[in-house]
Amino acid sequence: MIAMSWTEKEVAAATMTTLDVIRSNWKKILSILGISALLDMAKEYFRGRMADWLFRELGPFGTWLLGNPAALLTLATLLVLVASLQVSLAAGERIRASRQRRADHFGQPLS
Repeated sequence: MIAMSWTEKEVAAATMTTLDVIRSNWKKILSILGISALLDMAKEYFRGRMADWLFRELGPFGTWLLGNPAALLTLATLLVLVASLQVSLAAGERIRASRQRRADHFGQPLS
């Protein structure tokens, strides 16, 4: 093997075709494709098992979860609305309780 100077190596790397790159990295390329295919198969398997579980355990609610692409967003929105309602009701109760505790110097509550 003839030792090439740095510039010759740069020229050789620049003139490498796509096919040369594929030939030199074929094991990496096949492993990436194989791993992604296996992960895709596992995803589909677990998605099918999850769908079966949702149908079996949750009934119509599970059907709605699978059929509605925005089901989780809808549930999160409802949760935020309920939480904000609870916070506002608790704040109103605190205000009402603080008004009832106030009294004038005769002991009569202020309104």
